[in-house]
Amino acid sequence: MCVGCELLGPSLGLAPSRLAQALFKTVNHFILQLELFRGYAGRHKP
Repeated sequence: MCVGCELLGPSLGLAPSRLAQALFKTVNHFILQLELFRGYAGRHKP
């Protein structure tokens, strides 16, 4: 289950599944990188 699918799902209901999957993958990758960066920055504060 991807982050944000509940919010994006309805609005993308008419979009081609491949487009939706690509968008979900991109969004999830960005969110994952952001969370990793936040975690890294949080653990390594001066």
